[in-house]
Amino acid sequence: MIELSNDTVLETLTAAECRRLLSTTHVGRVGLVVEGLAYVLPVSYVLANDYVVFRTARGSSFDRMARDRALTFEIDHVDPGFHAGWSVMAIGWGVDLERLIEQHALESLGLRPWSMDARPGWVGIRIDELTGRRIISLPRSLHRTSRDT
Repeated sequence: MIELSNDTVLETLTAAECRRLLSTTHVGRVGLVVEGLAYVLPVSYVLANDYVVFRTARGSSFDRMARDRALTFEIDHVDPGFHAGWSVMAIGWGVDLERLIEQHALESLGLRPWSMDARPGWVGIRIDELTGRRIISLPRSLHRTSRDT
């Protein structure tokens, strides 16, 4: 842990804790760079083994941009009342899951598309790097004072 102030610490999360947090929510953000421009787009997702899996509208610009390239995926939670929160980031490669996994197995993941009319595309980010951080505000009873140092 790194002390940021008398009452706030920064904790580096383990890979196991990052995976646990990835399983607690179902909306995150995919980040990618195309022709020098950074894009960050929200997606519904599930964690399946070593992949963050999300749906696209097959053939859409996002669908084409998310395949066969480096991607970043991020989720977070912020508690402004306690000035605390956490963030998890997965870095990996966008994989065309239709070629790797049978359609019925993909559908069993339970991902609901944002657009009901679109033909589904399935992209997985093969997780190569998984990191996370948590900012914690300490209770007053644990605050350090100048006398304590």
